[in-house]
Amino acid sequence: YSFVGIDQDGGGDIDIFVVYPYVVLKTERVNSADFEVREIAKRDAAMTVIPVKQDQQIVEDLMHNGLNATYKNNRWSADIEFDDIETVGTIEAYDYVMAVPDYFTAKHIDTYTDLDVQSGVANNMSTDDKVFTLDGVNYESVLLERIEGFQQLSAGKTYQFVEVNGYLFMVDGNPLEPELGDYAVVTKVANLREGVDKTYETNILCTDGKTYTVEVDFAKNVWAPGSNVKETIEWLQNVKHPNTCHGCDICNTCGQPEVGTLYTVYERDNGNYVLIAVPRGAHPQDSVFDVYQAYQDGATLNNEVAKDWWNVYKNHGVMGVYGEDDVDIYDVMRGERFSANCVDPDVHTSDKLYIEDDAVIFVYNQFTNEYSVVTGDQLQSQDPNTVNWAFTGATEKDPYDVDGVCAATVDLGYVMTNHDPAETTVYAVVENNAVRTQIEDGKWVVSVDVILANGEKATYTTEASVIENNFKFQRLYNYLKTDKVVELIVDGTTLVDVKNYEELTVPGIWQIKKGEVSATYQVSDTTLWINGKAYAVTKDTVILNTDATTTLGIGDSVRYMCLSGNTLDLVVW
Repeated sequence: YSFVGIDQDGGGDIDIFVVYPYVVLKTERVNSADFEVREIAKRDAAMTVIPVKQDQQIVEDLMHNGLNATYKNNRWSADIEFDDIETVGTIEAYDYVMAVPDYFTAKHIDTYTDLDVQSGVANNMSTDDKVFTLDGVNYESVLLERIEGFQQLSAGKTYQFVEVNGYLFMVDGNPLEPELGDYAVVTKVANLREGVDKTYETNILCTDGKTYTVEVDFAKNVWAPGSNVKETIEWLQNVKHPNTCHGCDICNTCGQPEVGTLYTVYERDNGNYVLIAVPRGAHPQDSVFDVYQAYQDGATLNNEVAKDWWNVYKNHGVMGVYGEDDVDIYDVMRGERFSANCVDPDVHTSDKLYIEDDAVIFVYNQFTNEYSVVTGDQLQSQDPNTVNWAFTGATEKDPYDVDGVCAATVDLGYVMTNHDPAETTVYAVVENNAVRTQIEDGKWVVSVDVILANGEKATYTTEASVIENNFKFQRLYNYLKTDKVVELIVDGTTLVDVKNYEELTVPGIWQIKKGEVSATYQVSDTTLWINGKAYAVTKDTVILNTDATTTLGIGDSVRYMCLSGNTLDLVVW
């Protein structure tokens, strides 16, 4: 409520108090004739007004057209007609409004006032963070949801907030918990602790795509049930040590970072680092993500720890294309809780997790045993069947649907593949066997002549190596044989590696078949008949025309590949 005191006779005393009751609501979609409004929910921000702190009767009256209207079906939302109300400012979608019911207004009409979302720096916090300062103004958390001390606010960071008459109704921003940039994958670690601090020299791949070498002081592979480090260490010693110890400090191997595991990374005051592996808990305050899922059989996650910890999800291994309007958008099916007894904090989230184009995706390439970082957009171009998920960190984004459910989008992910989603590949027919050559400075290369789409010819050469018989050269030299169909990883004219080759017959991934043409075919046709069956030829079908003919006759031999259905990905003749 807001109060105004009036001195009617000028005697210096207040004769009348005018009370202005109001509530603050969240807007959804806005059309020319109406808009949707609803009560502020916990999902809207890091801290929001507690529902019962606002006048529920006013909320009901505004949403259900009249005093003492009955609230039904858990639906604190309604469609509001512009013709039925008074507006102050411009009502915008996914914003906040101050709403006053008609019986508290001079015009006797429901009034909605657009509110500005402000921003300010959290200067300091006190009294268990229940009193805090935003841009020099002190606020008490009398309306906000219960604040977790030292978790939801961080001094010096900027927060968005909605304030009316000195009261906060929403505060949002980066809490003190791990942010997206705090995650990293360990790619290499020393076998033993060294130095006076007994630290592990460790390589970590960070979200910026760069690898850093740090000294790891104490790597806790799991956050045990204890509420402090002492209890955690005791639990690890009593329960896990010595067979599967992950994090105690009583032997040389425990606490060693694990290559391939996803961690949150903290720098200590002494310059050394602490790594805490995920999963370590699925509570909202554990990260900035609304949806926080680690999968039991993910990309080299610590499965031993995963089986012991309650927030792990069974990896369904299912990905697919979602949405009729944009068939290139991946969705990640929500995992099933490994423990059926825990409470899912994300029940309001839909069962599909979309992927942001600029999402940070850690990739473990099982084929090359290498780690990299790609964007969500690069991941979306991959065949979903070749991607196995280890972790998803997603946030809910507007809009919400009519049931108050919103789709969450992945901002941080960790996947295992047999390839690098950022790589460039080409289909080719090997024209001549690969050759290895010693160049002038005593280094070796492997090169190969190939035929590309529509008869184009090219030569690809590896980067030079001081070792003639290295593993990659052996593989290239043995696989790149005359007339073989291959998929090469290239960078310009540089041969990076061979990704697939004709003898590899993994079902659904790389399977070249042989057949005879059943009807006359020209390059302009959209259907090719092979062994009496019709196959679709699209603009994406790669045609390797090795003899430069443009017409196929009945009985001609072809090699072909369909990754899915009857659509041709590759035709060779």
